[in-house]
Amino acid sequence: MKKITVNANAKINLFLEVNERLPNGYHDLQSIMQAVSLCDVLHIEVDESGDFKLDCPKIECDLKDNLIYKAAMAFYSHSGIPFTGLDVKVEKNIPACAGLAGGSTDAAAILKGLNDLYDTPFSNAELRNIGETIGADVPFCIMGGTAVAKGIGEILTPVSGIPDCYIVISIGNSGVSTKWAFEQLDSIENRAICSVESITASIEKSSLGDICRDLYNVFESVSPYDTEIKDIMKNCGALGTLMSGSGPSVFSVFDNKQLAENSVNALNEKRYSAFLCTPQNNI
Repeated sequence: MKKITVNANAKINLFLEVNERLPNGYHDLQSIMQAVSLCDVLHIEVDESGDFKLDCPKIECDLKDNLIYKAAMAFYSHSGIPFTGLDVKVEKNIPACAGLAGGSTDAAAILKGLNDLYDTPFSNAELRNIGETIGADVPFCIMGGTAVAKGIGEILTPVSGIPDCYIVISIGNSGVSTKWAFEQLDSIENRAICSVESITASIEKSSLGDICRDLYNVFESVSPYDTEIKDIMKNCGALGTLMSGSGPSVFSVFDNKQLAENSVNALNEKRYSAFLCTPQNNI
């Protein structure tokens, strides 16, 4: 039996802008994606059962609709390696449907794990190409670190990691479908488009203050989220706050661990779930 344990790190968007809608129905994006230490953990074992066993109590969907299953089957299809059986157990720590790439990062983790178990038949770039067939965020979740993302999210340019800091992520009770959020943006005529260049320069300068000044997410203008979360974070000394993805998760950046921990405690007192993590610049 071959087995491996792989961390599947969450992703936040330090910057997210939506450009025009493409002929294929997707949208052209500009984003800065950042991996963080909040993660799911996948325990992957290749066996001879002939079955695909997936144990993840917090994921409720048909097996064949699950991104872990789709990614694993894509690996076997592209590699030509016969499928003999797989047993995958997931410790699910990343909240689902929260704008944190929880499903995509699990798909990325199964691809990386199987690649290691079968003595790396694919390069990292080849794995990202396979991941793109599963979901737009999967290539970044394979790459990790910090990257400028364009296209539908698959055109990635690594940039230097952000300075050491503490990131608090909190999930409110609001939330809408990503499809609905895109439709709301599409309905706005002559919407001004922000450029990713300013925050990219701030990251290259390794200036945490400037990065926090340049945090931006266009979905904040259309997607409901619990603004009280931001107020609590700011009152605890956050340098910057932003919704991630199309929400409803909100994150904040601190340069002081005690202040970050105070923020988590204050959010918990208001019955918000909150997580203290750090940027993962080299995954």
